[in-house]
Amino acid sequence: MNILINGINLYYEEYGSGIPVLCLHGFYVDSHLMKGCLEPVFESKIGYKRIYLDLVGMGKTPSHKSVINSDDMLKIVNAFINKIIGDASFILFGESYGGYLSLGLVKALKDKILGLFLICPCTIGDKERRNLPPKQIVKQESFAVNTVDKNNYSSFLKMAVIANQYTWNRYKKEILVGINNADVPYLDFIYSNGYALSCESEFCLIEFNNPTTILLGKQDHIVGYKDALRLESNFSRSSFAIIDSTGHNMQIEKPELFSGFVEEFLRNFS
Repeated sequence: MNILINGINLYYEEYGSGIPVLCLHGFYVDSHLMKGCLEPVFESKIGYKRIYLDLVGMGKTPSHKSVINSDDMLKIVNAFINKIIGDASFILFGESYGGYLSLGLVKALKDKILGLFLICPCTIGDKERRNLPPKQIVKQESFAVNTVDKNNYSSFLKMAVIANQYTWNRYKKEILVGINNADVPYLDFIYSNGYALSCESEFCLIEFNNPTTILLGKQDHIVGYKDALRLESNFSRSSFAIIDSTGHNMQIEKPELFSGFVEEFLRNFS
């Protein structure tokens, strides 16, 4: 589905009915990532309307000259919420950059957010200021890779902490598909010139008292895990989990554990 907001033709998909659940993906990828890890859990649930949005310049939502930084991106997401969710309260899922935007939404809309679930969230926009572990592959298995996939496989290995046939297949289906659809020059510009939210310094002032789960990869060399821990006291009903042998693609590297955390989180609303 598409909706025109501030001149931008935003693409999104809805599944089910009930409590709105807004799902925000990371940078350069698209809603395939969130659908891939969340729908296997939600398909057996009733009472949730999942809303998967493609952010501007990603997936099926085109880039737009009015969105040149993360502040602009957050405004568009906020406008999308007003149009699609309206005055209803909702559950918020965010991954990586989507988690970063989610923190901005909690700051602005905390009275409307019933619960928060973040997957390897970015909490510091400037990569040079992040506390990052070294890149590490904990487990790698040999398997055949087609010649045409060699370059993509190299990119996969740059992200992977667990590299096997299963994680490679899911990477292609849920992550690479979004990267291939992204407006990379446009996103590169935002990343280099306006990735950090102007409200980032105020994350430390957040007070959120509804159910919160924040999953962090011990070997996540993209956003790290230590920076997110400084926000632990901001969330009175939170579970922070640092998971070993996984990185920024936790949802495909630890799928059973990931789904278990989602199941437990959703028990707060049933």
